[in-house]
Amino acid sequence: MTCTYVLKADNFIFAFGITELSASSAQLNMRGVFLHVLGDALGSVVVIISALVIKFVEDDWRYKVDPALRWADSFP
Repeated sequence: MTCTYVLKADNFIFAFGITELSASSAQLNMRGVFLHVLGDALGSVVVIISALVIKFVEDDWRYKVDPALRWADSFP
């Protein structure tokens, strides 16, 4: 059983109570962190690819690459 009380004020987080994290919940948290960082990295790659296409392609469709890649990046 987990009983945690969290009080967040300004930039400080105060936690008090009884906290017992099982191995599965800790694993789930780490998976969430990994997926968040992976999503941020993918977003950065998309920005770099879009910038390179816009810089080096001479056609008019080059400006449509960034919204298209961002749209594709938003799906899981």
